[in-house]
Amino acid sequence: MSCVVGEVSMSLRRTDGEIDEDLVWSDTGVDVFESSMPWRTFRWRYGQKHYSGTYWSSTMRGHVVYESRLELTRLLYADFDQDVTAVFAQPFLLSTTVDGRRRRHVPDFLMLREKDVPLVVDVKPRHLLTRPKVNFALGWAREVVLSRGWDFQVWSEPPEAELENLRFLAGYRREWLFDEGLLAEIRAADLYGATLGDAFRAFPQHPDWRVRAAVLRLLWCQHFVTDLTEPLSERHVLRHGSAAVVGVDRRDLPRPVEEPKSGSALDDEQIEQICRITKSSTGGGGHVTGAAVRVGVGTRLKYDGEVVVVEEMFGSAVGNEVLVRDGPGRVRNRTTTARRPRCCSRSSAMRNLPRFGSEPPMSTRF
Repeated sequence: MSCVVGEVSMSLRRTDGEIDEDLVWSDTGVDVFESSMPWRTFRWRYGQKHYSGTYWSSTMRGHVVYESRLELTRLLYADFDQDVTAVFAQPFLLSTTVDGRRRRHVPDFLMLREKDVPLVVDVKPRHLLTRPKVNFALGWAREVVLSRGWDFQVWSEPPEAELENLRFLAGYRREWLFDEGLLAEIRAADLYGATLGDAFRAFPQHPDWRVRAAVLRLLWCQHFVTDLTEPLSERHVLRHGSAAVVGVDRRDLPRPVEEPKSGSALDDEQIEQICRITKSSTGGGGHVTGAAVRVGVGTRLKYDGEVVVVEEMFGSAVGNEVLVRDGPGRVRNRTTTARRPRCCSRSSAMRNLPRFGSEPPMSTRF
């Protein structure tokens, strides 16, 4: 558990390029961010792991920068949230003393909300949260933010179907592209309880494409709400209220998992240890029941004759879930064990092997 000692200071970069340094964290108001710009400038280079870019935010009526596609997903969710009134990327630099050392941290986003306190967001892939260095940095940053009375959130990969629905609806976020008269006509109609397909066909006096776009615009504005956990279809029922999205909202961090030291090797006796795999009666997968060699994040294994790397380890309702990366980093498989992840009879620990290259980033345009 990290221990923040001493005064916490904040620095921010103004739109004129000047830097305001050593502002008192607890006394600085949120109005200072209106004339600020992101602390870092994003860059492109050959072979970089993440895509940077800008997203046109309907909340900000302008572009907001992001440094990865995962940060872009958080911007989509913030833009869809009716309670969010402003979004600032890389808003400030925090400096303080933690466990006797000077530490600095730049959060990914600051979100101002109409009905709640400001929210500071750090975006991290789920498999990185258990790494000690990442876990430690997020831990003390969370402590600093909460000490001021603000909220702190760690954002990871959201549900796939929900994200795809928001990506689709975000195409209707630019209000000046829609006929206000048609929007008013649809709002005045009693369409609550109707299906999405019924709403598309409820105004035959207008072109189909225009009605469809207007209905989807009202879904983005949350005049209508529907179930976004399943891919949108004409069978979705329109309701009144606030849209409920799951996202990935972590307020508490998982316990860190120590990574194996670089160059560490298992002796032959450890590698020869095996464990039993009990198959289910239905012919499905199995689970580890015996003792064997323990593995951790970064461990390289030979599984069914193929080299894989352990990327992520975390608990689930059915046991411990392990994410491994195989091939040249293009394919990922998930396996579940009933106990702590261990090398089984179909796998062996690999020693002194080169690590795979980084996984190619996905490409999505906005």
